[in-house]
Amino acid sequence: MDQGPAPLVIHSRADRYPRELGVDFRKLSSEALRTYVNRYRLEVATDTSDAELAATAARHFDSIPVDEEAIMARFFEHLDDLDAEGSSDAHGAARVREQVAAKVSVTDENGSWILAAVVRYDPTADAYAVRDEDDQKILELPAARIRRLGLADEAVDELQKGERVMAIFPETTSFYRAVVSKAPKRPAGGGSPAEIVLKFEDDEDDAGRTPHRRVNLRYVLRERPPQRDSRAPAALRAA
Repeated sequence: MDQGPAPLVIHSRADRYPRELGVDFRKLSSEALRTYVNRYRLEVATDTSDAELAATAARHFDSIPVDEEAIMARFFEHLDDLDAEGSSDAHGAARVREQVAAKVSVTDENGSWILAAVVRYDPTADAYAVRDEDDQKILELPAARIRRLGLADEAVDELQKGERVMAIFPETTSFYRAVVSKAPKRPAGGGSPAEIVLKFEDDEDDAGRTPHRRVNLRYVLRERPPQRDSRAPAALRAA
């Protein structure tokens, strides 16, 4: 029996995907789309399809004046930061009350990283609230400005004399740049070494000598490796 032509589904102009947008939100997972929608508090129904979510996210993104290549570059830099974490659980979020290194300044000067404790983590915004271990102030920081403490076991063996690191300056809660003056050695009975000997920047005495200082290895951060080319691959930038 002839049921006639299929009904014509008419989409409003608002439902259309932006034609000239260089980023294809339709390639994202449902979870990623929901994260974007929640992050920017976009109004959508609970039963909205992935295609509609992608169109909503795309229209929102298209309405913001942005440099798409710069955005993608920062995204890939963030991936590099995650790869450079040294802890054994580097890919997980830091736990509540866990001590971390927090960058509280946009500069890279000594003291821009401080010791803090996690108060909460917001996975939607990928951001932390941390408490300064010195003055107890609560700070809101993106996850890119938080580093977990502690070195992976294999990383301890990689530390060599002359390597540049950041570490807590003795009797402070601030991280300063330093150079390894004596590589850590494992105790005779095995296990991990507890301390490392460093020379800190700008720590010269009146005679111009820089003292060797012992620091707990937990409070030592290796410098991040050289950044790879952080631009998005041409295929991603193109369509």
